[in-house]
Amino acid sequence: LRRLEDAERDGHKIYAVIRGLGTSSDGRAKSVYAPRPEGQMLALRRAYDDAGYGPETVELVEAHGTGTVAGDAAEFAALNEVFAAADPERKQWVALGSVKSQIGHTKAAADAASLAKTILALQHKTLPPTIKVDRPNPALNLESSPFYLSTQTRPWFQRST
Repeated sequence: LRRLEDAERDGHKIYAVIRGLGTSSDGRAKSVYAPRPEGQMLALRRAYDDAGYGPETVELVEAHGTGTVAGDAAEFAALNEVFAAADPERKQWVALGSVKSQIGHTKAAADAASLAKTILALQHKTLPPTIKVDRPNPALNLESSPFYLSTQTRPWFQRST
């Protein structure tokens, strides 16, 4: 990772640009393993505000997806709330994945692995699969959400606006 101006100055190939960051910690969760949707929604909204565009423009989300009941439910609730509010009429327009199904949970390196997966998806214009998800949790109600599980590699075409 480099600052954009430094990479451009040094003639480095640029694969992706991080446009916005968002963080949140309300200090009220039981632990990092039991996050609260409210804090995650705040972080998402801050990131999109910082980036200068909204979730309605997004076609791929690389989620944390730990496989824990509390963590995954909180993460999905936050994503669903933020994305559904951005475009309430549209359903299943965002591919949802997690690199952990391919490599396991890498603790502190999980974010870097997810970032690398997303950058490679952009570079190759391919929506990557998330493997080992044969039966998604029915409580997520994916069919009525903005998300679908990306379980097969497929070309990534920009939708026309």
